Amino acid sequence: MSHYLYFTPRLDGFFTLTTDALEDTTERHHLTLGVGDAMTGANPLDLVRGWNGTGAQAGIRGVVIAMASGMPDRQRLEVIEAALARDLRVWLYWPAEQAVECVDRERLESLKRHRKAVIALEKVGRRAHRVMKTWERVKPGLRWIYRGAFPVRRFDMLADLERLSFDARPVPFRELDNPPDAPRRVGAGLYLRTDFWAPITSGGSYGHTCYVAKELSAVTDHFVCLLAQPFKLLDDLGVSQVVMDAPTTIINEDAIVSGSR
Repeated sequence: MSHYLYFTPRLDGFFTLTTDALEDTTERHHLTLGVGDAMTGANPLDLVRGWNGTGAQAGIRGVVIAMASGMPDRQRLEVIEAALARDLRVWLYWPAEQAVECVDRERLESLKRHRKAVIALEKVGRRAHRVMKTWERVKPGLRWIYRGAFPVRRFDMLADLERLSFDARPVPFRELDNPPDAPRRVGAGLYLRTDFWAPITSGGSYGHTCYVAKELSAVTDHFVCLLAQPFKLLDDLGVSQVVMDAPTTIINEDAIVSGSR
């Protein structure tokens, strides 16, 4: 059995992986690796660069980097490069797909080029796509304003939801020049709730909305809630809210589905 240094998907923990399943891998393979108890507090790059094959690191044959998405970022590429410089073998591992991919120096250069292309696409292509999607939302908005109706296209609703699900990812709060113990703040925040056909004045959902909005507002310089009905508790908590005009002529399932858009 061989020993490998395994980094968790967020690069915030590592452990020694013991397996004989990686030795004969050459490219991309379907493989399930066992997960151990991760240790934290070590910088992955420093850990790999400081590897000397002694002590607790003796016998390490390579590095496995767990992935939560398809493309490794700059930090992971640096860890890969440092490991290859130490003549260690490297694998990317996708736990959700149960797949590993071997990374050698040639593959590393390919990943670097791929990442640059993705960054360029993000800067140019995603902006253009955002403009197109914004215009698509403007059209039903105008129809709502002038006709009180929604255009509903059932065939692409599921596809839109799937795309939104794949694009969703957590975004860290922007760090400002505050003392280390000061709370994090962001420039602007928005809470959107579009359930026009379910007016409420109390209950768990009502309280959840109000107190989540209150906490978000506390770490935001400018914050507002866009709601389908007025929430009196938000006024009591000092949170700004704007009540959106509801469509007047349609009350059915299509309108409920399209209301978020």
